[in-house]
Amino acid sequence: MTVTAIATPMFDLANEIIRDGGATWHAYRPAPMDGFMVSAPNHERRIPLAEFNSTEVEMYMRDKQNITYRYDDLFYGAWIDGGHVYLDLSYWVATRTVAIQLGKIAKQLAIWDVLNGAEIRL
Repeated sequence: MTVTAIATPMFDLANEIIRDGGATWHAYRPAPMDGFMVSAPNHERRIPLAEFNSTEVEMYMRDKQNITYRYDDLFYGAWIDGGHVYLDLSYWVATRTVAIQLGKIAKQLAIWDVLNGAEIRL
């Protein structure tokens, strides 16, 4: 029964990522409703969309759980682009200006505007 309780949310999350083209989440607190998300360097995992499933989400979360528990502004993120699913860790940043600066420093192609549900290309 414990396996089902864990597997069902992972299955739902994987389906949400595929259905919506991405997601932001955390293991023990709600995702941000505003602000901006900036990918943290060196935490990205790329998976072919045809191979993506709930096991991939669960394995990524297990691999990164220690770091997400240490930082209050760090969340899991996923998006689909070019036939791949990208899993990463993203920082929540309150202001657009700071988010853009951090994104450029980290050599990101874009940041995410949470409130407007929109990508901001850098």
